[in-house]
Amino acid sequence: MKKKQLFRGSLLAMASLFLMGCPGDDGGGADDVTISSEQIMVSPTTLDFSSAAGAQERVTLTANCKWTITNIPNWLIVNPKEGSGNATITLETAVQNTGNERSEQLKISGLERSVTMTVRQRGDGSSPSAGLPVVSAFSVSNPTSTGFSMSLTFTSNPEATEYGVCFSSANTVPTIRDTKAIVNTPSTGKTFTGNVNRDDFQAGATYYVRGFVTNINGTSYSSNVLTVTIPNAAGPSLTLSTSALSFAADETTNRTFTATVSPTTASLTAQSSNTALCTVSVTGAGATRTITVTPKANTATSQRTAVITVTAMANGQTTSRTVNVTQAGNTAGAPVITAFSVSNPTSSSFQFSMTFSANPDATLYGVCYSSVNSTPTLSDYYTYSSSSSSGRTLNGTVDHDVLVAGTTYYVRAFAQNTYGTTYSSNTLMVTLQSASPNTPNSGDNPTPNVPSRSVKK
Repeated sequence: MKKKQLFRGSLLAMASLFLMGCPGDDGGGADDVTISSEQIMVSPTTLDFSSAAGAQERVTLTANCKWTITNIPNWLIVNPKEGSGNATITLETAVQNTGNERSEQLKISGLERSVTMTVRQRGDGSSPSAGLPVVSAFSVSNPTSTGFSMSLTFTSNPEATEYGVCFSSANTVPTIRDTKAIVNTPSTGKTFTGNVNRDDFQAGATYYVRGFVTNINGTSYSSNVLTVTIPNAAGPSLTLSTSALSFAADETTNRTFTATVSPTTASLTAQSSNTALCTVSVTGAGATRTITVTPKANTATSQRTAVITVTAMANGQTTSRTVNVTQAGNTAGAPVITAFSVSNPTSSSFQFSMTFSANPDATLYGVCYSSVNSTPTLSDYYTYSSSSSSGRTLNGTVDHDVLVAGTTYYVRAFAQNTYGTTYSSNTLMVTLQSASPNTPNSGDNPTPNVPSRSVKK
């Protein structure tokens, strides 16, 4: 019985010692274990620079913590050197390497984690990095609105799997992480010439361009960075079959002319500067289009004009050509009397002179007169000529036997055609001389120089 109690007491003592050796809730004992949650990754982990100063590369840093880049050699510029979270790091060679190839391992550190990245710069006095392609010549030429020509000479062992140009309008030292144009035909070396054509080139923009060659060991770039400026696209070609159109006053029949345009995909519009004179429309597609001009009758007496502008648009550029349009004034109408006078009254006659124009021709013209109507018309007495005329100055004598010596007469000139009768704007008065005794009526001796007759309707 005593042995059992002793054994039980020993167990209680050991248990008490074990509990005293473990950390309790109130402090004392071992520290808690903490697992780091920092993440830092960099891509790529190796960069190769040419021997030239200003060679530039970029890497992508993925992190969820604050970080600092250290162990930076004096021949390399790193920006930024520290930060927090994700970032793009730009690395640029500060000086030319005239010696042998050199390298360094950069260290990117957080509070608890760090990663390394290898940077290498070729030297002018050494061979290229082992296994990397060698770019010996690179040039660009012949910029157009859609691209440029390039020439690239290289060697590669092992053979290159991809080569071409990389370019950027923003990055002055472009890499293959910018935009690139590639050839992926394997080659151990060649001089490659070709054209770089892309729809997304911006007219007027300047691009920085480098040649590159990639094999399984990495990518090498041309030592020279070139610039090429994309010119503005040339406007479309546009030729019209006429440069002028002329219409009669009463013409309303359509006229057409053609426009020849290149490229055939160009859009074409036409517009009249005076739609009261004519309207225009475009029909057809392809290289040759038809422009239809619809004139409107001119009721005014003056000539009128318009300009038809034909515009082709392609590649964001426009080319315009013009056609000058004239339309005669409408001069058709009643005759126009421009001058009228009376003179030399006798006891039985007086003389007159009238000037007129007519379109169409006047078929009746002369003078009308009355001793009672102050604005005489053809309903009164008139002396006339019926010889068709488009206009003349008529000089004549009125010596009809209805004239009474000593009487005052109101006199107006008139001219008549199919549009109507026009009277002179002025009504003149003429007073015949008093008759002398035993003087015969002068109506028995008509003046022969004007084929005229006096009648009363």
